[in-house]
Amino acid sequence: MVLAVAACVPAVANARRGASGRQASAILRAARLGSNPPVRCFHIYISTVNSSWATATFGGSLKGGCARVASNGVVVVHFKQGHWRFVTEGSSFSCPVPGHIPSRVQHDLRLACAP
Repeated sequence: MVLAVAACVPAVANARRGASGRQASAILRAARLGSNPPVRCFHIYISTVNSSWATATFGGSLKGGCARVASNGVVVVHFKQGHWRFVTEGSSFSCPVPGHIPSRVQHDLRLACAP
């Protein structure tokens, strides 16, 4: 029984959720990924620890319309005063991750850093 409960803990700790629709489009606009980047080209996640934080990473094919927006990093945005706003971007971060991102949110959105 204890092992079954322990096996569930990581899933709860990393409970980010995918964004969709208007929310995903708004996050991409804030992410500064060029003009009108196709939503289908990205993995867009919202933190379940604090839903005012989100990330966008390239996840599309290099064929077709996605090639023009291809990247290997992550963009972090924050919903503040009614709008998603750019916070930081990169393919690797030093600790602490720039942008005053709460540590629980960093963990939830899988933002790793190197000391």
